[in-house]
Amino acid sequence: NLEPLERKSRIQVLEEIASNPDFPRYHWKVMEFLADFIRSNAPRKEEEEGEEVRSPKISEDIQAALTVIGQRNLEKDPTNKTLDLSYTDIRGANLQKANLQGVIFKKANLQAAILSGASLQGVDLSIANLGGVDLKEAHLEKATLYRTHLRGAELCYANLQNADLRYTDLTGVYLAGANLQLAKLEGANLEMAYLGLAKLQGAKLQRVKNLELKQIEKADGDDMTVLPNDLTDKRPRHWTYLGD
Repeated sequence: NLEPLERKSRIQVLEEIASNPDFPRYHWKVMEFLADFIRSNAPRKEEEEGEEVRSPKISEDIQAALTVIGQRNLEKDPTNKTLDLSYTDIRGANLQKANLQGVIFKKANLQAAILSGASLQGVDLSIANLGGVDLKEAHLEKATLYRTHLRGAELCYANLQNADLRYTDLTGVYLAGANLQLAKLEGANLEMAYLGLAKLQGAKLQRVKNLELKQIEKADGDDMTVLPNDLTDKRPRHWTYLGD
């Protein structure tokens, strides 16, 4: 029963082992051990969640383990291997500019986490709680955000090209300048979401909820952008069209 600071010290030793060029075989074993450590010591407790619940300060040992995973050398990762952080409670974690490709966050609680500039290409964030998360300039190309809670998140200039955002709660999300080209948004709630300068070329918006004309008037789209029936004949004049 070590204290968090003692566990943090041991995690730092593991980081040194993982990065030692003389022992490349230990790199992935350390990453899997740290993922298992996080799952065991920070399980998601859905009964503690809610709009009014403040995100607790993440413990130093869990933060240390996440930092090592986010700074790992992906070239040493085995092909097609993933790190499973599903059902974990890592609220308030600082993962700014972390490389999190190959990590699974399905049903994880990441409320108020800092993920600005993070690499999350192709990452599974389905049914995760990302309420109030800082995702400015994050890379989320082809990421899965199916039924993810993103209410109040910051996604300005994030790259969500080809991302799966079906049935996602985007209420009040700041998407200024975000790349949503070819994104799937069926059933997503866009109430009060800010889309100024967002790239909507080819985005699938036909069955989104609570999208108003004023939200797309300052966004960029084209004739491949699929809008809801009530907005089909009102697409902004400045949008580009094939053949123009």
